[in-house]
Amino acid sequence: MVKRIYDYKELATNYSRSGLVRDSKGHPPISTNNQLYTSWKSCLGWVSCLATTIILHTLPAQATSLIGSDIVVTSAATNGNSQVLRFDGQTGAFLGQFTVGGGVTDPRDILLRESGENVVYVNSGDNRVLTYNATTGAFLGTFASFPNLNPGGSVFGPDGNYYVGARSLGTIARFNGQTGEFIDFFIPPNLVEFPRGFAFGLDGNFYLGNGANPATSSGGGTILKFNGQTGELLNSNFVNDLELSPLDLIVGPDGDIYVSSEYPFGNANSVGTVRRYDSQTGELLAVLDAGIDEQGRPRLSRPRGIGFGPDGNLYVSSTGTGSVVRFNGATGELIDVFAQYPNLNGQALTFVPSQARATVDEPTNVIGLLALAALGIPTALKQKRSMALQRKQL
Repeated sequence: MVKRIYDYKELATNYSRSGLVRDSKGHPPISTNNQLYTSWKSCLGWVSCLATTIILHTLPAQATSLIGSDIVVTSAATNGNSQVLRFDGQTGAFLGQFTVGGGVTDPRDILLRESGENVVYVNSGDNRVLTYNATTGAFLGTFASFPNLNPGGSVFGPDGNYYVGARSLGTIARFNGQTGEFIDFFIPPNLVEFPRGFAFGLDGNFYLGNGANPATSSGGGTILKFNGQTGELLNSNFVNDLELSPLDLIVGPDGDIYVSSEYPFGNANSVGTVRRYDSQTGELLAVLDAGIDEQGRPRLSRPRGIGFGPDGNLYVSSTGTGSVVRFNGATGELIDVFAQYPNLNGQALTFVPSQARATVDEPTNVIGLLALAALGIPTALKQKRSMALQRKQL
């Protein structure tokens, strides 16, 4: 029986303090709905301001995707689509293949760079790291490549460099964050059974999920703690949870460690959960379980990629059901099965800017309002000049 701990008071408190959540890798969100509401100080005329306000308050909910976020999921080759797929960030509707060009194959992790660049990095199964425009999915180039890399998870570190799980080598490879040039192996090779998800904590230390060997379904089951600057092993059993088989790992906006788990790994009757640990002590704080559906099947089966969305909720890919499950970020309660697609073997997920799409119910009205806003600017400026001239004549 899996323990279920519902101690979310501290988590909810931290959310209320922060106001905004970070993205799927622990960075500030791309955008939030409150950014749609332009400050009145930015309006150059009252007509423009009024029209803008009318537009933003009268657009239907689905229209917020025009300047919101979509969710992008990597679907692996084995029992999957071997593609990077895009879903509407508001509705979960399937939008199509995200990546265009580059020859990505058996995609694993996907990462939006936190520096403000509109670029996502995709770890391809052919030992390459590829870059794409985060909005359009257009191929930009090959960022890095390394023999026998077999890339898994990835993050940009505090030093600005790119860290990627070298799964066949049992280590973490570090690449120059600007050039993609190989620097070194951040931790000693073969120190872990199978490197899974990892992240830098708010304390600067490096946390790595030691996963089971896929070939044998054995080993692993711990989270290791390393010095975030030197790679020195600080604690080989920072988390030693008997019901944990770690897969993806992130640091939440509250600073705690969230890990997707399939336990026992590779077992037909494995239990899929997301487990939350104290980043200071490694103590298990909560277990998020999606329960079963109307047919008695687990909603969360063989979970992999996890991430906090711009709405503050936690999204988890469920490879056993070909879906993405959503939990309330403050309470840990299941919200819904957010997205579903045949053979979706979601290894990782992230959030990207939505492409401009005509999703409003009455486009002519919106166009008219936009035109009104545009006309309001020169009108207001003309009135301002006229009033100034009158004062000068007086």
